[in-house]
Order: sequence, then structure tokens, then C-alpha cells
Amino acid sequence: MRFVTDDGRFCVLVTPLPGHDMFRFQLVIGGQAIGDTEPCILGSAMRKLRNLTELADPRSGSPAEHLTEVMPLLRSDQEVHDASTWSHAESLDPWLINAYTCQGNAVFLAIHHQADADSALISR
Repeated sequence: MRFVTDDGRFCVLVTPLPGHDMFRFQLVIGGQAIGDTEPCILGSAMRKLRNLTELADPRSGSPAEHLTEVMPLLRSDQEVHDASTWSHAESLDPWLINAYTCQGNAVFLAIHHQADADSALISR
């Protein structure tokens, strides 16, 4: 199954795998697929998608324009960090993902931790 935005920059990919309630769960953020082929139990990931935290800070609604302000906000405020950090599928372990809603939009920010650099992806 594929759930995708009109512009194709955000997508949820769900593929049934052999085994009891096991699925491959991947996200497309900023047009790039993230996640691997490791199986996961789909229920916890889908519940988290359904219950994204609402952030009221106006900077959090436009991450593409305010990324240098949004990332410190998400890292420095423990309550905001905990509420927006999205970690419910093992296939996404190499990624730090923040997912939340702001001003009627769902926002996903992903940073891949590499040995030499971080890569940031944004979808709104």
C-alpha cells in the first residue's frame, strides 16, 4: 500500500511480509525513501501517525523557511522533543524523525546520522 501526498514529497509505504502481522514500513520524506526492509508490527507505527502532536510555535509550521530555528526548538525543549520524536519502526532506526502538526499541516523532518555528516529531509 502507498499513501502519498499530491506533490509526492511525502509517502507512507506499507508492504505485507510473511509472518504474523509483519510488514515493511518505509517513509518518503522530501522525495527520498527512508527505512529498510526489516519487518515491523504495523499497529504502533500507524497509531503514532494518527496521533501526531500539535505544536503551536509558528516557526514549527514552516520548517523549510525556518529550519535553523525549528531544529533547535525541537532539540532544546524536552517536552516538544519527546512529543515530536517519531521512533516506532526499527527500519527507521538510523534516522532521527520529528513528526507533528502545526497550523493544519502535518510536518515531518528527518535527519540521517552518518559518520561524516547529517542529511536533513523535510516534508510538509
